[in-house]
Amino acid sequence: MRKIHVAKHSEKDMINKIFLAFIFGLLFSKYAYNQENNFKYEKITTEISRVEKGLSQNTVRNIFQDSKGFIWIGTWSGLNRFDGLNFKIFLPDINNPTKSISNAVINALAEDKNGFLWIATESGLNKLNTRTFAIKSFNEIAKPFYKNHSDTIYSLHSSSKYLWIGTHKGLVLKLNNKDSFFVPKTFVNTKYIADKEIRSIVKFSANQLLLGTNDGLVIIDINTFQIIKVIRTPTISSNSILSLLKIDESKILIGTENGLNRLDINKMINKVIKLDKNSLPYNPDLIMAMIKASDSLIWLATSGKGVFLLRNIAKSKYSVEKLKAENLNGNRLTEEIREELYYYSLLKSRDGTVWLGSAWSGIFKLVSDKNIFEGFQKSNKGNGLSDNQIWSFYNDGDKLWIGTQKGIDIYNKTSHKMTHLTSRGKIGYRFSSNNIRSIFKDSEGHFWIGTFQQGLNKYFPENGRIEVYLPEAKNSHFVADATVWKIVEDKHKNLWMATHNGLQMTNLTSGKTIVFKHNPMDSTSISNNVIYNVYFDKQGFLWLSTFDGLNKFDTKTYKSIIYKHHSANKKSLNTNKIFAIYQDNSMDYWIGTIGGGLNYINHKTNEITSFTTKEGLSNNIVYDIIDDNFGNLWLSTNCGISSFNLKNKVFTNYTVSDGLQSNEFNFGAALKDNFGNIYFGGMFGFNVLKPKDIQIASNNLKMLISEFSVNNGTTIYYVLPKETIRLNYNQNSFSIRFSLLDYKNPNKDIYQYKLEGVNNEWKTANSDDPLINFYKLPPGTYTLQVKGLNSLGVWTSDSKYKIIIKDAWYNLLWLKIAALLVIAAILFMLIRNRIKRINFEHESEKQLLELESQTLKLQMNPHFIFNTLNSIQSFILQNDVDKSISYLSKFSKLMRLLLINSRESNISLESEIYLLQSYLELENLRHQEGFDFVINVDENIEKEFIGIPPMIIQPFVENAVIHGLLPLKERRGKLQISISQEKNFIKVNIEDNGVGRNYYQENQQDKLHRPSGILITQKRLELINTQFSDKSSLKVTDLKDEQNNSLGTKVEILIQFTNIDDD
Repeated sequence: MRKIHVAKHSEKDMINKIFLAFIFGLLFSKYAYNQENNFKYEKITTEISRVEKGLSQNTVRNIFQDSKGFIWIGTWSGLNRFDGLNFKIFLPDINNPTKSISNAVINALAEDKNGFLWIATESGLNKLNTRTFAIKSFNEIAKPFYKNHSDTIYSLHSSSKYLWIGTHKGLVLKLNNKDSFFVPKTFVNTKYIADKEIRSIVKFSANQLLLGTNDGLVIIDINTFQIIKVIRTPTISSNSILSLLKIDESKILIGTENGLNRLDINKMINKVIKLDKNSLPYNPDLIMAMIKASDSLIWLATSGKGVFLLRNIAKSKYSVEKLKAENLNGNRLTEEIREELYYYSLLKSRDGTVWLGSAWSGIFKLVSDKNIFEGFQKSNKGNGLSDNQIWSFYNDGDKLWIGTQKGIDIYNKTSHKMTHLTSRGKIGYRFSSNNIRSIFKDSEGHFWIGTFQQGLNKYFPENGRIEVYLPEAKNSHFVADATVWKIVEDKHKNLWMATHNGLQMTNLTSGKTIVFKHNPMDSTSISNNVIYNVYFDKQGFLWLSTFDGLNKFDTKTYKSIIYKHHSANKKSLNTNKIFAIYQDNSMDYWIGTIGGGLNYINHKTNEITSFTTKEGLSNNIVYDIIDDNFGNLWLSTNCGISSFNLKNKVFTNYTVSDGLQSNEFNFGAALKDNFGNIYFGGMFGFNVLKPKDIQIASNNLKMLISEFSVNNGTTIYYVLPKETIRLNYNQNSFSIRFSLLDYKNPNKDIYQYKLEGVNNEWKTANSDDPLINFYKLPPGTYTLQVKGLNSLGVWTSDSKYKIIIKDAWYNLLWLKIAALLVIAAILFMLIRNRIKRINFEHESEKQLLELESQTLKLQMNPHFIFNTLNSIQSFILQNDVDKSISYLSKFSKLMRLLLINSRESNISLESEIYLLQSYLELENLRHQEGFDFVINVDENIEKEFIGIPPMIIQPFVENAVIHGLLPLKERRGKLQISISQEKNFIKVNIEDNGVGRNYYQENQQDKLHRPSGILITQKRLELINTQFSDKSSLKVTDLKDEQNNSLGTKVEILIQFTNIDDD
């Protein structure tokens, strides 16, 4: 955090102030009239040019600034809080009278030592908590003490012990620490207080309080409550007092219904002050309000005659001046302040802004027109500037040199005289041209003056002699080009000149001159001959800004390192046309370009970052760069002045509305003098900026939270600095509104924030309404950091607020422990059940393996093998070699496939179909082609990627052949196998036209016997079903005709399948 130290005024500071004051008042014609009554003007009414509401009503009865900086405005219909951008309005609520103000007419406002705002109304007193906006009303507070009492309250005054309350019928006191009221007997028993309207209460001394009533001025002792003195007519002009103001230790101003009085209380000498020549009995001066703007300036608001300014009113010689529209600068509404004559209230806020509360036209806000930029132009009176076009500056001790379009103006800070140097005069004592572009004083005390297209001039101040250097000169008075933009000197007495045709070095001792130009054959030569600027950095390198690139020039080797724009490199310069060069305290470089804005070069990495209008720069042509020593770079551009904060990387832009001579400035016309003042010259004069004064004026600058709203409900309207905000778990959505309480130019303010844990980068809030929202943040501790930039270009220090969002009740520790125990118990049960499940699955797999082994044994039973071998033998004996070889080959493939499949838990459907095909071919061959068979597979089935248990279909096929088809006598046997897919199942239909199950059961010897293969396969299916949620199934149907004769058997199998990879 940057600390700002305000030093005592030294002799150097005093010289600086005298210098600036003199040129402000005598030598230059300021285009902004710089007196105490000169203001920028803004009107605030019920309708303003923003979406937000304006004032609740336009009759402004009182204006008050609280200790936090908020402006409170009491009107004929409602109370308003104003933070510079937004209004909060308070009105009576008939549905909730105890929690709203008791009456809409606000007569007076005061703040007690505890920070509560007290509101005096036409019917009752109100206490407002400025943090929560909670209101407590007090009615008929005078009733217990005065026989004739009133609930109308006119005035309030807060002291260390009491709140003094002036009512329509007497004075009431309240203890600061209690909401209890009392009235001293001395007040009740005196006619000067009881039954009197107490309109104004002012502390005059440590022991004295002044009461302005409708029947004179009453002076009371604060401690004893005794009446010290009563002052009435004819001592003062009227007993009906409207306002009071202390002006020094002995004098007060008394505003009455019949004029203004200046009373010396100690001497009891009164002076009636007439505001104008029409101050006659039939046209009295009604003094409604008064404020002290300074020791010498008083503001008066009248009802009927407008606003007046009183100067040196405490002295015998004073002046009275009416505030007029011509005192207000550049506002189209200024005529309204001339026409408005009726005012009720005044305030000078802590930033110097004057607020005029009118009777019917709202508030006139007058911002003192002391711009941060002092402007100077040519004057037709006196010995001022020669011309408004300013091209260069040079600071020479107590002299300021100013290069203009019509010669050089030299201002002597000691004698306050201006000297003009021009091209007029005899030869040898006049410049080659008045069109000045550069001024430099060498180490020998001579001045070098560069002109535009008319050569270089060497000026000898001791005798006024001038030597002219031209490009066509054949002698030592040679210069590389007739236009010389900039001149600097190194420690070896070499002058380095930026010209329009190369870089020139001239040694002051020897007179030797070298001109460096671009050589396309030498990459280390300067990049371009048009050189605008020469600048020595802290390492001694000479930097050249040219029309085609930036050059880092080594004055020892005469070689350059060139920086240029490269489209393929985003970290290069964004343009080759360069004006300004500056090296900051971090040794990094800042480059002002023609069209590319501001470029930053990191001296460690040489990486370049650009800042243009997209980042907030006022214009992409940057003429000059000046460091203000307070962490800001000030840039003169082709569209105003931009301030760039080096820490926050934020621009603040200034235009003619901020006091600039013009929005257009000139290259080379920039200077920081020995006092730290910054000068920028342009086409219509020049501006002076005093960064030190800006920092002093912003010493009390602070950023605050003006509204903290939770879930669009509960709202805090002021959050204390470093306060911890505690929220419940269901209050995790909230909005925050900021304020700088900047009343001068709030639309230029910039607000930044970051909520650590949510966004760790600084973000910028909307300047028109700095409101940010956070939604559904998880419980935890957050740190909100906020900072602001005011209209003067000064940053506040970072303000930090801790926000704690509590966990929900169900996240409490004991509840978490209980929940963990329950979860542990559930996990134990799940694990135990899982173990049981694993054991069951293991046992099922074991049984499944046994069944698969039994299936294999059935497939490889001796009977099948014996019959097969007999068939092969028969073919051999019949000398049928082809059939025997074919049969033997198929038999071997079948045996090998059975063995391979028996090792797998799942095989492809393709493999199972091949096994079936092989088996049926062997059986058909063995039985002399005794039956026909066909296997139909749905073409949409990807057989190679579908996995099923091995040998799950074959037993049913074997049963159909052996027990269905082979016993068939009267018809040829047929077997049809159909395979399709239904969701996660393979559906297999095995249909034969054999003898049927009844024939088999009637002709077998063991009636209870069932084929072993089918029984084993059924058990396998049952075990498989334990592994899947979707169940496999088996259905056997006897096929019969109408006479119940057997037509065969149909077996339907649904088999759960798995996917197998193609690899």
